[in-house]
Amino acid sequence: MKAFASVLVLAMVAGSSQAITISSRPIGSDAGYQSRAVTQIYNGQAGPYSAFAAAGGAIGFDDYTSTASGASTTLASLVFVGGVTNAGETISFQFFNPDNSLAADSGSLALPQGGNFIWTITFGNLPDGSDSTFQIPTAGILQLTVGTGTGRWFLTATPPTIGSNNPTFGGGSQTSVPFNAFSLNAVPAPSSLALLGLGGLVAGRRRR
Repeated sequence: MKAFASVLVLAMVAGSSQAITISSRPIGSDAGYQSRAVTQIYNGQAGPYSAFAAAGGAIGFDDYTSTASGASTTLASLVFVGGVTNAGETISFQFFNPDNSLAADSGSLALPQGGNFIWTITFGNLPDGSDSTFQIPTAGILQLTVGTGTGRWFLTATPPTIGSNNPTFGGGSQTSVPFNAFSLNAVPAPSSLALLGLGGLVAGRRRR
């Protein structure tokens, strides 16, 4: 089994058609590089993990409240723990508003390898997704559905470290592992990007 995989695809994204990079790393590996051009607004992917048996159709849904401001934000990348049983099987991700109405942007793609990993779905043409146009609610619901084949979305008993989540959401029986494991990285607002640039300039002057 491959430890890492990365592939560039053109996914079906409602509202826009843009390149999407899919990469994976083994469960239990380090979080890896985090670009300064994107901001982690929700982190709920910490283990330990458990999961139901692999199944087709909807494999899970969970609420999230991110640290982003406003009603919506631009998603640079989605990270989730799980996967499909066989390479080439498809999975879709749908974002819902707090009132359960479907948000404008959603997508479906084929994962390049079978097995359970920490998957990173990056939107846009740049490696970090900083040019993404994929819009999601700042607080809402994420649902994952396997379109072909079977798959799993892992659960965790560890509360989010960034943002928050209602552990009783959905009324499921998995009371000891109430959270689905995923994280959201957003493209900062232009004013935030300007502050990042200013911080880099000040740091550069201090080094001289």
